[in-house]
Amino acid sequence: MRPYGVRWRPVSSSLMLIWLLLSLTVKAPQVSEAKIPECSVEIVSPKAGAKVRRDSLVSGSAKIPTNGYLWVLAHKKGVKQWWPQGGGEVEIQDGKWDVLVKFGKEGAQEVGVFEIAAVVVDKQTNEDLKRWVEDAPKNGYLPTSFPNAFQGCPIVRLSVDKVGD
Repeated sequence: MRPYGVRWRPVSSSLMLIWLLLSLTVKAPQVSEAKIPECSVEIVSPKAGAKVRRDSLVSGSAKIPTNGYLWVLAHKKGVKQWWPQGGGEVEIQDGKWDVLVKFGKEGAQEVGVFEIAAVVVDKQTNEDLKRWVEDAPKNGYLPTSFPNAFQGCPIVRLSVDKVGD
């Protein structure tokens, strides 16, 4: 039953065909994806498996986003927690960086496999790691959990063999 006063008009098949063709050819607006800045991190020295003493200069190259911060951490293989190295975020100059890494406690005669990791973090994680560096001496240098990496940036890890102090 039709409502009072409404007349039904048949839609011509040619209008239906035009509508169908237009709906198939008109593209929906594209949603632009936020571009993730290029990010690369490399540890150049020491090489994986190298023999090291109590401390060693670790160097590498990096290209990170302007809102990213590079940190180097180390731990003895098999220990879940990590120790941030170098006293803070890594300074990158002309795409290169160096950090003094300490393997174990002084005089502890710890030998064996140690892992080094280079990771780019966001601003909040950078602040958390800086706070760890400040508080570490009064807290007995307790280790910390491995930080979450900045989206789109690789985590670089390598193992070295500490042979003595």
